Amino acid sequence: MSNTDFMNIVARRKLGAPDEWEWCRAAWKDDGVHLEGGVPDGYWKSGFRRGLKKWSGELDKCIVSSMELKAEREAYVKSTGNCCECMGDGKVEIGYNEAEGQTFRPCAECKGTGRTDNDEGVKQ
Repeated sequence: MSNTDFMNIVARRKLGAPDEWEWCRAAWKDDGVHLEGGVPDGYWKSGFRRGLKKWSGELDKCIVSSMELKAEREAYVKSTGNCCECMGDGKVEIGYNEAEGQTFRPCAECKGTGRTDNDEGVKQ
């Protein structure tokens, strides 16, 4: 789970939105991340956006503060014992290329173990 997923979790809770809700626009400002989103209503079938999710109609708006994001990450670590950077996989995505697809490297936070050794929450 990346910061993106943690932002979705916090925003869903604040909005009382269903699990399918996702943000589609984000802007970092002084008071946090200003998100806009909703439940995607399908995928683009053609054009340069082909395969990407699409949203229509009025988008919900929500602000997720850095403190809320940090608290959500700490709650994840405390409840699962997994590293919140790699979500327990031990690796993080570093890019994409046509030949190899997604490329990964070992997670620097947990040194590739997928587990955290910090009972207090997210390591800083």
